[in-house]
Amino acid sequence: MLPLFFLANALATAILIPALGVRAPTYQAIPWIFAAAFALSCPPVWRRQMTSGAPVWRLLPVLLYAGVITLASSVDPSASVSVSSNAFHPVEFAGLAFIAQLAANGGLKSQPRRGRILWVAMGCLTLAVLDEVHQSFVPARTAAIGDVLLDALGIGLGTVLLLSAAAVARRFTKAG
Repeated sequence: MLPLFFLANALATAILIPALGVRAPTYQAIPWIFAAAFALSCPPVWRRQMTSGAPVWRLLPVLLYAGVITLASSVDPSASVSVSSNAFHPVEFAGLAFIAQLAANGGLKSQPRRGRILWVAMGCLTLAVLDEVHQSFVPARTAAIGDVLLDALGIGLGTVLLLSAAAVARRFTKAG
């Protein structure tokens, strides 16, 4: 599941960044970061470590994804994107919530725990707030509560997507 997640992000960003007229070199590096993460998550030994190994191994993809969000927040949006950056907030944080819930709950085949789901969502929301604080220090960027609300929407969507995918995976595991 993890390699597919990174591959989908690499392909989506590789298509969207040029299509949206993004000119900043920082943004243009993002598909390559996801492609490298995909390549690293493919070998079985790494995949095993990232899905069922020690918590620190499961946390690495989450930290990488959070780092990409922070990197994207460090760029002057007026020189980068020809569309509103508000469109990116829910998508970025849906991906973060999905991968964080995946890591915290030990993959798709285990039953997610209610308390853990809430703590992970709160952690993602904390990152959203910190990201806005970070943006307040970046020239030509501002912090906005509306952005945090869009991030919260994305966190909810990513969590629901993970719960749905986990339910389907468990159903197929029982049937097989």
